[in-house]
This record gives sequence, C-alpha cells and structure tokens, in this order.
Amino acid sequence: MTTAADISSLSYGFAAFCLKYLPAILYLSVEVCFGLVFFTYMVPRANRLTDPIPYRDYGEDKRKLMLRIMHRIEEMCAITKADKKQTMKTFLTEWFHVEAKTRRTTATTDHKTAVLKCDTPDITYTPTSSPENSDDESTQSNVAVARTTISATVKECNDAAEILLFRQEMDRFFAWAFYGKFYSNLQPREVQELDRIYKELEERHDLVFPVRTIEQEHIQCGQPRCMTLEKVNAMYRPLLVYMLVYAMKIAGGILLRIVGFRRIVASTGLVAWYRPGFETSASSSSYLPMLFFHGIAPGGVILYLPMLFFGLATERERPVFLFENRTISCAIDFHPLTEQQTVDGVVEVLEKCERMDQKDLSLFGHSFGSCLITWILASKRLPNVKQVVLIDPVSILLSEPDVMVNFLYAEELDKIRMVASSELFTEYYLRRHFAWYNSELWLEDVECTMLIGLSEKDEIIHARKVKQEIERHAKSAKLVYWNGVGHGACIQSPAKWRQFKQLMLEQELQIFQKSCRQ
Repeated sequence: MTTAADISSLSYGFAAFCLKYLPAILYLSVEVCFGLVFFTYMVPRANRLTDPIPYRDYGEDKRKLMLRIMHRIEEMCAITKADKKQTMKTFLTEWFHVEAKTRRTTATTDHKTAVLKCDTPDITYTPTSSPENSDDESTQSNVAVARTTISATVKECNDAAEILLFRQEMDRFFAWAFYGKFYSNLQPREVQELDRIYKELEERHDLVFPVRTIEQEHIQCGQPRCMTLEKVNAMYRPLLVYMLVYAMKIAGGILLRIVGFRRIVASTGLVAWYRPGFETSASSSSYLPMLFFHGIAPGGVILYLPMLFFGLATERERPVFLFENRTISCAIDFHPLTEQQTVDGVVEVLEKCERMDQKDLSLFGHSFGSCLITWILASKRLPNVKQVVLIDPVSILLSEPDVMVNFLYAEELDKIRMVASSELFTEYYLRRHFAWYNSELWLEDVECTMLIGLSEKDEIIHARKVKQEIERHAKSAKLVYWNGVGHGACIQSPAKWRQFKQLMLEQELQIFQKSCRQ
C-alpha cells in the first residue's frame, strides 16, 4: 500500500529529475520545434520559384553572350591546338547530368564520378567534380579505374548507336541558361532568339541537335542542370549551429571594435566594417584603401580576420573596409540583397567615410566575393579602382559548368558540402537570387591592375582552365599558382599571406609611381 511518504518521495525525485535535466529538455523541445519549422516552412519556401533576374549587359540579344562564350572557347582552342567542335560539344554536355544504368550492370565508381547509360544521346561521362583537383591520390586512382570501366561501357554502347544531343533537351537547357525559364514558358521572340543561337552553333561548329523521334522515346538522356528551376538540396542543421555562428559573429564584432573598426549600415541594408588609416608619413598615401569581400563561410568575414590582421592588411596607414554578405554566412535570412542594392550600399558606405569613393581603391575578394567585385566593376560607379585582388575566384569562367557542378551537385560529403554548399539559406540564395550571367568576370573588361591566386587542387573551380584563361590575358593579370592545395588553403597559411602581400605591395608601388608621373 502506497503511503503519503512514498508519494512525497516520488514527487521529490521527479522534481529533482526535472530540475537536473530541465535545460536539456528545453533545448530538445526548441530543436524539435525548429526542425518542424525547417521542414514544413523553410524548405518549402526555399523551393518556391522566383522570377528570373534581368540580364544586365545583353538585353534581349542573348546571342551576344553565346557568341562571346564561343569566341573564348575558339581562342583557347587556337592556343592549345584542341579541336574546336569537340571542345564546344564537351562544354555543352558537361551542363547535363546523367543517372542511368548500363545494359548489363551499373559500374561502381568513385564518389566523384557520374553513372552513364549506354543509350544516352551525346552525353559523355562527366565527373561531379574535377578529379585532377582532388587532394587524395587514391581518389584519383579510383577515378582512373572508374573511367576505364565507364569508357569501355560507352564504347560498347557507341557500337550499337550513334550518340546524339537531342533538340528537346537542348531547348530546356538554353531556355534556362538564357531566360531562366522552362521552355514551355518562353515567348515567341525568345524561341526565335534560341533559333539564332542554334544557327550560330551549326555555322561555326557544325553542331546540329536532331529532334528525338517517337522511336527514340525509350532512350533516357541527360537532364540539363537548371539550378534556379530546381529544388534546394540542403542538409538540416540544428538551431544550435546557427546560434553558435551568431555568437561567433558577435565576438568578432567586439574584436573588430577593439582594433579600431566601426560598423556602418547602408540604407540598402549592406553592412560594412571600416577602419580609417593613420596618416603617419608621406608614404601613407601609397597604400590603397582595401575593400574586402568574403566568400561563402559560416560567420562570413570573421573567419578571414587572422589572414587580414596578420597577413594582408597589417599596415595601420591603410584604410580597410570589410563588407558582410549575410546570406552566404550561415544565417537565417530569406531577404538577400540584390546586385543593385549591394553596389549602391558599397558606394554609400564609401561616401560616408571621408569620400573614399573619390580615392584610388583596391578591391579584394575571395571565392564568391569575386562575384560582388564583378558587379562593382560592371556598374562603373567606382572609376578609381586601381587594383583588383582575387583568391580562388569563382567568377572567372563562370559560364563553364565547373563551379556550379562542383559546388551544388557534388554528392560526396566533403568539407565544402558539410560546411558551406548544403546550408539551406546559401542554397536558397544561389538557386533563387543569383544570376550567373551577371556575375562572370571577363578579364578583357578589367582595365586596372590584377593579382590572382589559384589553388591547384581547388575542389570548386577548375584551376587549370582558369589558369589558362588568365595566361591568355597575361598583360593585365599577375598569377600566383599554389601547387598541391585546395580551395581556401590560403586562408590558413601565413606563408601564402606573406607571399601574396609582397606581390600586392609591389603592384601598389607601381601604381603609386605611375600616378606620380602623370
């Protein structure tokens, strides 16, 4: 028989248990609620399609962009002695994704390889990221074995039928690439514009895309990678992750204030940190004000502070601006700034700080930060930009499929996918509010001095291709090529800071001497 003492003891024990584990219970309750909101509201909202962003440079004549891409490919083929038609064909096919089985068995491949179907029309094997950029020698060996297996299968299939790219799939791809739409939603004039593009491909490269017949309907062909028309491919992150990143940003903000920075918010919502330079000598004017734009990273600019404080911006005489991009910083944000808002915000911040917009400037960007620099240069709002410094720039050759495929479509759980590319709000921004056609940096358009750092085994950009493109414009760009390292390796390498800093100062001295002679 239960006595009053027993009941009292049980009540006391239950109360003690609740008090002991109350924080954990509350936290788990909050996480469960956040998880429900994440999957029932955030993901569906991120999957809503948005209107395509207008072209900045080409207007209604999308053929101009295609002609520019073809001209670049043709010039590179002339330098490398590569076959122009095959190179153009490869460029197009790498925009397609193939998931199918071979006639007999599915080849087991490395995690960086795609799986082919033998009857696929003109879609050749394409890895989800460049194997030559892999940091793992065993991975490269496995890729070589997989390539051999797949090549044998493809040869077997080619013996049975000619491989072709069908017009229907190309229509879908071009409708997305040039208009950000499904082909069925194109206006008649837009369809006519695509016909002009097809005509250029046929006349310049003898590329013709036959219409798939009823008899060929059974053939499973590649699907174009149309990132802005697809659902997000995000991984769930607990609320605790976002809270820790936010705490890191608060701590970073305190540190920035301690070392002399002040926070500035433009009317467009753009946030910047500004540290004025000390005029200690006549040589102080030789230091160009630095505008720094970070890449995709948790906490944004905070992760770059060691590189900036102890490597690239050590001079107290140099004015420094650190611009935040909240949407790519692992923050809960469904309201990213547009290109116009970003450029307007940068100009406004400079105007507020001793009319810095009227002074000679140096733009510095890492990874995705190079896209914001592209916007600034294209706007012509800052005519006094004298130096552009880029590390691991994704904006060069952005019309090539490498960056998009490696960042958004890689299937392996490597550090880039775990830390950056699978984050919901980063995916939302890239798939709904980012225009690749307005963000590509064409080196021939850059009139100022350039310094570019590339990592040989970069997992996102195709370093060898970008290196060739930079060398094609050798007169306007100085290249540093770091062997044996991957994307972002410079951020944690003091030796690379010193090397890059020395080259920056040499360029600045040349710029200063040139201005003195004028």
